[in-house]
Amino acid sequence: MTKPPYLKLWLPLLTTAVFVCLLGCGHPHRLAELEHIDSLLAVNQSAEALARLKPISPDTLAEDDRMYYALLRSMADYKEYVDIKSDSAISGAVEFYRRKGDNGMLTRALIAKGCTEEVMGNLDEAVACYHEAERICSDTDAERKAYVKLRLGELYQNQLLGARTISIQKYIEALNLYKKLGNEHYQVVCLTEIGGLYSGMKGKADSAILFIDTAIEMAERTKDEYYLFANNYSRSLHYLNIENVPIKAKQAAQRAIIHTTEVDHPRAHYCLSRAFLRLGSKDSANYYMNLAPKPANAVDSVAYFNLLSEMEQFSGHQKESQIYFLKSNTMADSLLLNSLSHRLLAVEKKYDLSQEELKNESLRSRLRGSWLALTLALLAALALVHFLWRYRMRLREKETEHELLKSDLDASLSSLAKMQATVATREQELKTARDGYRQQLDRQQERVTSLTDEINDVKSSLEEQWRERRQLTEQIADLEAKSAQFNEIRNIIGNQIQVVRQLIQASYELPGKAFNKKFHALLTVPENEQSESYWANLQSLTNDLYDNVLVKAQEKAGGTLNEHQINFIALLCCGYTRTAIMVCMKYSHVGSVSNTKAKIAKQMDVPSLDDWVRPFREQAPRG
Repeated sequence: MTKPPYLKLWLPLLTTAVFVCLLGCGHPHRLAELEHIDSLLAVNQSAEALARLKPISPDTLAEDDRMYYALLRSMADYKEYVDIKSDSAISGAVEFYRRKGDNGMLTRALIAKGCTEEVMGNLDEAVACYHEAERICSDTDAERKAYVKLRLGELYQNQLLGARTISIQKYIEALNLYKKLGNEHYQVVCLTEIGGLYSGMKGKADSAILFIDTAIEMAERTKDEYYLFANNYSRSLHYLNIENVPIKAKQAAQRAIIHTTEVDHPRAHYCLSRAFLRLGSKDSANYYMNLAPKPANAVDSVAYFNLLSEMEQFSGHQKESQIYFLKSNTMADSLLLNSLSHRLLAVEKKYDLSQEELKNESLRSRLRGSWLALTLALLAALALVHFLWRYRMRLREKETEHELLKSDLDASLSSLAKMQATVATREQELKTARDGYRQQLDRQQERVTSLTDEINDVKSSLEEQWRERRQLTEQIADLEAKSAQFNEIRNIIGNQIQVVRQLIQASYELPGKAFNKKFHALLTVPENEQSESYWANLQSLTNDLYDNVLVKAQEKAGGTLNEHQINFIALLCCGYTRTAIMVCMKYSHVGSVSNTKAKIAKQMDVPSLDDWVRPFREQAPRG
C-alpha cells in the first residue's frame, strides 16, 4: 500500500520530534513510593525517609512528583540537621503549588521553605514563608497551623525579629491549638517558652509564675524529665533575680536538681548555691557548687565566675570578688562579639550562596539554550535532507512515467479489439442462460410456496425452543455467579479457620500484649482486591442459607438499617463470636458488639437480636 505524499514528507520530522520529546520526559510516576516516605516523616522516622529519598534522582520524575520530592527532601534534610545550601528546589515547589491553587500542598511547601531558609540563615524569608502558611492553612489542619505558629514564636523570640509580645502571642495561639488536639508535649513546650518570656518582662511576674507552674504540673503528669527540670530551673531564676525571694528560689532549684534524674546542668547548681548564699548559708552554697558538673560551655563559665565573685564578696574578699567579676564580664563580652561575628558570617554566607545560585542558574540557562539550538539545527538539517531526497525521487518518477505511457498506448489498442469480440460472444451465452434460468425459476417458485407453510410451523417451534434456552442460560449464569461467591467466602472462611488455629496455638505461647497484637493482625479481614466483594458475597450467602434473613431484618426495621448494621447481622447469623465480630467490624472493644446488637434490636422493635436470629439459624440446611 502506497503512503500518502504528505505522510512521506512529515513522517521523519514527526519521528524526530517524538524522539526529542522523549529525551526531555521523565520516567513513570513514583507516587506510591513518595507517599510511603511522606508517611515515614509523619511518624518522625526522618532518618529512614532521607535514606529512601537519596537514591531517587529528581530528573527522572514527572513534574508533580518532582515538586513532591522537593518538599519531602527539604523536610527530611531539616529534621536530620543537614547543612542545606540552596532553596531553589523548594522555591520551585512553592511556585508550582501556588499556580495549581492547591492550598493544602502549598501550606506544606511553605513550611518546608521556611525550615530551609532558617538553616540557611535567611530569617526574614523564613518568617515570610511561615506567615503565608499561617494565612492560607485550613482551620481543619490544626496540627500544621499550630506547628507554624510555634516556629514563628521561636523565631521572634530568639532572633530578635520583633517585639517579644509577638512571640508570646504566637506561642499562646499554638498552645490553644495543641489543647484542642490533646498534644500535651507541645503544650508543655509552649507553656515553658511563654513563662520564660514573661519572666523577663516588667510587670509580668505573676503571669510568668502561672505559666511556669502550669508547665511543671503538666511535665510531672507526662513524666517529661527535661521540661520538669527546665521549668523548675526557670522558676528558681525568676525568684532569685526578678523577685529576690531566695527561699523560693532555693526550693525550686532543689526540685530541679533532686527530682530529675535524666537531666543535670551546672547552672541549676549555681542558682541553688546563690540562693543559699543569700540566705546566709555559705557551707550549703559551697556544697552545691562543688557538686555541680563541670561547665559545658562559655555561658556556664560566666555563671560560674559570677557565683565565685558573689561568694568572695560574701566572705569580705573584695579584691578576689572583683577579679572573678572582671573574668565573668570579659567572657560575656567575648560571647557578645562572637555572636556578632556569627551574624556577620551568616550574612556573608547568604551572599555567597546567592552568587553561587545565580551562577548555577546562568549555567543551566545556557545549557538549555544550547540544547534547544542543537535540536532546532538537527530538525532543520533533517528537513533539508528530506526535501532534497524527495525532489530527486520526483524527477526519476516523471521520467519512468513517460516511458510507461508510450508503451501502454499500443498495447491498449489491440487489447480493446479483443475485448469487443469477447463481449459479443459472452452476450449470446448470457441470453441462452437467461431463458433456461427463467424456466427453472417458475418451477422453483412452486416449491417455495409449498415450503413456506412448513417453514412457518418450524419457525414458531424454534422461537419457543430459543425462549426456553435463554431462560436456562440465565439460570445457569445466576448459579455460576453464586458458586463464585460461595467459593470466595469458602476460601476466606478456610483462611480464618487456619487463623483461629494459629491463635489457639499463640494463646499458649505468647504473653498478653503480644497475643492481642497478633490476634488483631490475623483476624482482621484484609482490605485488598481479594476481599473487595467480601461483604456483598457474605450478604448473598447469608440470605441463601438463612431464608432471606437480611431482607426480612430490613423489612422489620422499616428500611432503617444501614450497610454496616446489615453486615453485622450477617456475621451474627454465620456464627461469628463477639470477639471475631469486634475485629471484623473494627470496634475498639468488645462492648461495642453488645451496644450494636441493642441498637439494631431497638430499630427492629424486638427484645433481643440473638433471639430473633436464632430460628433462622436453626432452620438452615446442614452441610
